[in-house]
Formats: sequence, structure tokens, C-alpha cells
Amino acid sequence: MTDTATVAKELEGWMLDAVHKTNTVAYEALKVLTDAVKPVTAAIPSVTPPAGLRLCRAVHVGRAEVRPGRAAPDRAAHAG
Repeated sequence: MTDTATVAKELEGWMLDAVHKTNTVAYEALKVLTDAVKPVTAAIPSVTPPAGLRLCRAVHVGRAEVRPGRAAPDRAAHAG
């Protein structure tokens, strides 16, 4: 008769092996994807958005820049 502790250890080993193989496959897939995208993204020129767009985006995510001589934006108005 097989000891339940032995069966549990074997089952745990199989599960850990399966998780390790899955992680390895996912890692390799992401590596292939990033290696394929690198040449494309390197060919795209860098674009700097206008200052107003940067400020709108910063206020939207709650990281508004406060510049000297300007009041801080009202965050309560943007809370949602």
C-alpha cells in the first residue's frame, strides 16, 4: 500500500514540473515576441506630444505637474 505522504509529494513534484514548464514556455514566447517587435519599434520615430496634452494626461492620472507661478489643479474636479 502506498503512503499518502509519498503520493502527495509525487503529486506536488508533478505540479511544480508543470508550472515550471508553463513558465518556461511563456517566457520563451514573450522573448520571441519582444525580439520580433524591437526592429519595428526602433524604426518608429519618437514623438513628443504638445505640452497641453502632457498636462491633460498628467491631471487625468492624478500626477499633475505644478509649475512655479501656477496653481495646483483642483483634483476634486477630476475625481471620478
